[in-house]
Amino acid sequence: MHKMIRAFISYSSVDIDFVNHLADAIKQQGIEIWLDNENLRVGDSLVQNISGGLSDADFIIVVLSTNSISSEWVKRELEIGINREIAEKRMLVLPVLYENVEIPAFLSGRIYADFRNDTNFATSITLLIQAMSSSEAFHRERRTNSGKAIPETAPLTHQYTSPFDEKYTFDNYIAYPGNILSRSACLSLVNPELATNNVFIEGGVGIGKSHLAHAIGNLRQASGGRVGYCHTERFDHGFDEALKNESLNEYRDYFLSLDLLAIDDVQFFLWKDRATAFFVDIYHKYCDKGIGIVLTADRPLEEIHAELKVRDQFVCRLKRPDAQGRRDILYSKLKTSGESIEDFVIEFLANNISTNARELEGYLRRLLAKKHFSGQEINLADLEEILNDHKKNSWVQPEIS
Repeated sequence: MHKMIRAFISYSSVDIDFVNHLADAIKQQGIEIWLDNENLRVGDSLVQNISGGLSDADFIIVVLSTNSISSEWVKRELEIGINREIAEKRMLVLPVLYENVEIPAFLSGRIYADFRNDTNFATSITLLIQAMSSSEAFHRERRTNSGKAIPETAPLTHQYTSPFDEKYTFDNYIAYPGNILSRSACLSLVNPELATNNVFIEGGVGIGKSHLAHAIGNLRQASGGRVGYCHTERFDHGFDEALKNESLNEYRDYFLSLDLLAIDDVQFFLWKDRATAFFVDIYHKYCDKGIGIVLTADRPLEEIHAELKVRDQFVCRLKRPDAQGRRDILYSKLKTSGESIEDFVIEFLANNISTNARELEGYLRRLLAKKHFSGQEINLADLEEILNDHKKNSWVQPEIS
């Protein structure tokens, strides 16, 4: 059985939106990611868990940006990575260039994955995946702490789709005026005899597009449907592999065998002539046969590709949550975590953090961690620090009208 490759991402918290997108794209290729905002829970030892993540990782991806190169945490994590390279005699630190910065001297001789331009995202992801899955050094024997050799894995296999994430359901999707109609429409997709099978979910970052897509897939699967989920980069990469291996018919047949397919972030498709024609052909066959298809993006379909705008398509436009929606989201996260925090903290976050739910939840986790580690209640100074950080680092994505 093949062991999953594990990668630790070292980064500055200021770059969290990019890092989340990067992590999602890497996970779509079957690589396990250690990310502090996902792997740390209230009550965990910060230093101990980060040290464990660094020790267990097969590779350490360092995101190079204006903020990260001056971060003491990133410097410490890099030092551990370089020391491991020396001890294990293999390459494991992979530089990712997010902004125009001077690359640290000890990394200057390495080829880096360039993510400074959004149009290169898919290509850079492919190169990064190849560096991890085909690294000669990685396929040598590694040693456990006891000194015993572990047989190394075979190269990473690229399956066509991933299972839907069970943690995303309609029950835990918080409804508010900006998404309640979309939630109802997506819920109806589970019964293809009663509603349209073709749903497009559009909206900004961190407001629930992927949550709805996974909720649809989980419910359809529970009713016995054959379902599949993939990110656009994974579909594009799969097409390239199928083209290279002369297995396009097999690739097409797999997708046409599904009862429902969800593809996330179609704005990131590499719209190459042959790949575009291939996907559009599958898309129209889904529509003709009544197969369920869910697409998500941060912009209207007609801005992505004209032929994706077809008959009987239900468009769900998600808006940012209002103040009450933000309160409901925060209280829901508290209930799920089993933690508690003062009501005035919830009110402060709900009234001042209006960009998206993901950032809202991130600030809540940050305050809960501070409360735990300090042993003190959250005070006004803590909230002012959050607000200043939010004003300094947040970018509000224009909503689709």
